Amino acid sequence: MPIMPTMKVLILEPTYAEYANGLGNRSRVVERLVAIESKAFQPDLDKLHETAGDFDTVFICNPNNPTGVLLTHGKLLHLCRQHPDVRFIIDESYLPFVPQGHLYSMAAAGLPNVIVLQSFSKIFRLPGLRLGYMIAPKRMIESSRRTMPPWSMSSLIEPAMDYFAGHQQNIQRFIAESRSEIQKEKIRFQESIDAIPGLSCFASVTSFVLIRLPASIDAQRTCDGLAQRRILIRNCANFFGLGDQFIRISIKESEANTRIANLLSKVVDDACENGFVTPASKKPTAASAAVAPSGLYPV
Repeated sequence: MPIMPTMKVLILEPTYAEYANGLGNRSRVVERLVAIESKAFQPDLDKLHETAGDFDTVFICNPNNPTGVLLTHGKLLHLCRQHPDVRFIIDESYLPFVPQGHLYSMAAAGLPNVIVLQSFSKIFRLPGLRLGYMIAPKRMIESSRRTMPPWSMSSLIEPAMDYFAGHQQNIQRFIAESRSEIQKEKIRFQESIDAIPGLSCFASVTSFVLIRLPASIDAQRTCDGLAQRRILIRNCANFFGLGDQFIRISIKESEANTRIANLLSKVVDDACENGFVTPASKKPTAASAAVAPSGLYPV
């Protein structure tokens, strides 16, 4: 993802790590506003309004990865209008999973300080294509082009784009049907997870759910236990503001969801029976250190 030169950046955390990684040496200062578990990872919008003016760029993932939290269009619009000198980069890659998602989009806001990122890879489950686009004022698009690699698309992307453009009726029907099925399965899956002692599942508007594990097992051991049974899930230990007690699981079809929930329950039960406890002597990472307090954290 090409990032325009910037002096001071704020990232709403916990979120997708590539925002910070993509900045590289293009920003002198990167700070993080961390949402906390006790507030279901809802961003502190009062704090954001208070501090946004101190930065030239703010990154917001909406809906957020990995928490599944969604900010309303009205709140984002008010935020962006209140800080016209701040560039807001809003990633809407997971918005197609939200019913009436277009009502939450900032794509048509028409504000000179807003960049919207959208993706085909999430809703169509085509991560290998790396297909997405940016909606922004012309001057920002031109600035972004100067940092874009000369060969930014693979040979597979062009026919995919042609298909999406030429089959809009089928595409929209697929999105609507997928969204409906995922929402239905997500409710059932969350109920299954919440029924497992020690696990807690956070509300999500996306195609995945964030889960807190009990103290008897950490994320790496959970991932390893499921991988042995040919199930791959996301270890969230490297998300700033989470730590090694969090995992993320994507919603699949009904049979697969049931199997994942049952095997996850078994992995957790086995850890409890074997008396495993997350090592207390383990050196805390930036992620685990940021779990409790909210506020701004320098990188």
